[in-house]
Amino acid sequence: MTITTIGAGPLLLDTLHTEVLANGQPLRLTPRQYEVLGLLIRHYGRLVPKDMFTTALSGFGESKPFGATTLSHNNLEVTIHRLRQCLAGTGVSIKTEWRRGYRLVPDAS
Repeated sequence: MTITTIGAGPLLLDTLHTEVLANGQPLRLTPRQYEVLGLLIRHYGRLVPKDMFTTALSGFGESKPFGATTLSHNNLEVTIHRLRQCLAGTGVSIKTEWRRGYRLVPDAS
């Protein structure tokens, strides 16, 4: 049996339909944003080192469903910035740990 959904707070990663739901509503994401957010969701609450993104997505375009190019550190920073905008008001946010990586965490209430 294959697991096709992964929950992280109010987010639900649906790998079968290649989408992320926030509080039951689909987020409008680019293919790269979907892959980056998917990695953060899979490691919810834990630090994801920057190198893990570039390693995990280095084949992006060969074996990934959308055919994008590899992910540099600059591309990653831009993607994270845009994901933060997409996640505004969802109840989760992406925190930066300087020079280390990123962490998807619940918003402070």
